[in-house]
Amino acid sequence: RLIHTLGEHASKSLITWYCKIPALASNKIDQECTFFCAYNFPAVCKTVGFARSPELISTFQQLTTDTRYPVRRALAFSLHELAHIIGPKMTEKYLVAPFNKYLKDGTNEVRQGVIQGMGYFLASLAPAKRESYIQEIWTIVRNSQRSWRFRELIAKQLACFSQIFSHKTTKDSVVKLLSYLFRDDVAAVRKVAAMSMPHYLKRLYEDDPESCAPLIAELKRFAESKTYKDRQLFVFMCEAVITTPTPTPIFENAILPLLLKIPSDPITNVKISFCKHIVPRLRRGTSVVAPESLKKLVAEMEGEKESDIARFINHVHEADLKRSDDIIQHNLEILSNLETRAKEQKEREMQVELDQKAPPAPKTAPAPPPQAEGKGKNDPSSGNEGGELGVEKDVLMLNSDASDAIEEEQPEQR
Repeated sequence: RLIHTLGEHASKSLITWYCKIPALASNKIDQECTFFCAYNFPAVCKTVGFARSPELISTFQQLTTDTRYPVRRALAFSLHELAHIIGPKMTEKYLVAPFNKYLKDGTNEVRQGVIQGMGYFLASLAPAKRESYIQEIWTIVRNSQRSWRFRELIAKQLACFSQIFSHKTTKDSVVKLLSYLFRDDVAAVRKVAAMSMPHYLKRLYEDDPESCAPLIAELKRFAESKTYKDRQLFVFMCEAVITTPTPTPIFENAILPLLLKIPSDPITNVKISFCKHIVPRLRRGTSVVAPESLKKLVAEMEGEKESDIARFINHVHEADLKRSDDIIQHNLEILSNLETRAKEQKEREMQVELDQKAPPAPKTAPAPPPQAEGKGKNDPSSGNEGGELGVEKDVLMLNSDASDAIEEEQPEQR
């Protein structure tokens, strides 16, 4: 914290002492010091510069070899921030190896830190290297049947995955991952995945409108499914669609006809989901223009005689909306952070190019040593080549002055 606070004024000796912490013996320092060294490492790198300090590179390599749980966990949770600070080239050179190691760590908390920031970390890699991690994402999802929290962490990053991969990879692989998580055994995972649907519709529509066909077919399968849980999940997808910018042609031509059938669903729970998640959104205002047919349908439901429907249609339950609002806001924040990080990375690359193109500073000749104004006692022009004659004259003059002063004082004493 002191280094980050001092910023450019941090002395080199202070940085050196910080870099020596991991190498000190455990009997010389408290073991928690190494943890704090790892915990604050991204802030120090942002202040000093990872590439400009070989000592920091050596320190990071020593920290990654530390086997203690607090150090591993601190590094795992901060790798994505460190990757953003040092850039793609340094990330691929120094961070990919510890990232892969922590993905296979035996402690769930360490793996959680890596998976939680996986989207941001992959966004900091070069596109070719980034594509190679698709299979690793599938491995995490399939091998976490006993730890559904890991699948939820992946589902929370689906909005990020919709932007960082190429169009072909998104269409062929990431959309399949999205469909797989739609059918997860845990309801929380299914709902988080459903909330990312509009981001994929928008991404694919902007690249190629025809590539949205698989997702539209998926929406239709859920809306017309014989299982009420699938139709209920379709309501959650529509909630995200009407609250997040979505291509208008897709909403009007593909989603709206299916949504208008939900209020007449034979299962009361599906109609209640419509009342709790769609009707309040229409009253608040949506990202798409609500057609008159949908408004008319809501007005008809407000006069519903069924007690359950009447109770939910006329009262907004904020607790039910808060969960959806949190997921929607989380997805929007991820997309905003991706844009900010990409902009900062581009500015850094432009600055590096300008520094490389700048002409080198001209070399100035060293200034001549200053000359003495007066002539020294060894100066030949003074007529005293050795300087000894001048010294003798000075001594004789001092002795003569002293004797004259003594003679002047003697008459006064008499």
